[in-house]
Amino acid sequence: MPKIQNIERICQLLLLLGSDKPGEVVAAGGALLRTLKAEGADLHDLVAHLRGKERLVFVDQNANSAQAIARSCLQLDTSRLAPRQRKFIAEMAARLGDPSERQWSWLRALHDRLIHTQNNRAA
Repeated sequence: MPKIQNIERICQLLLLLGSDKPGEVVAAGGALLRTLKAEGADLHDLVAHLRGKERLVFVDQNANSAQAIARSCLQLDTSRLAPRQRKFIAEMAARLGDPSERQWSWLRALHDRLIHTQNNRAA
């Protein structure tokens, strides 16, 4: 998990999300995402940090292609996933191009969920 350095800035931005001014909320959300991205993190990393848990992440998306991650997901038990989630993973496994940031986020979340489920079953 990337180590989140700029905690004070992130705390300020989180508090701004509670503003009664919609423009401030939107700006704070965008600034929060940019701040995390600059540190090589995302919202999943922030939540894992807040929960005090380690998150399984792929540090370099280029070294671990979406196709490879999706294929590793298919090696795990996907029976508890919704059909649309299984379809998404299968499509990503067959895809040659780069996914969008939203697709990356969803793929990582599904991968983390599958790994977590597998680890819980093994324990």
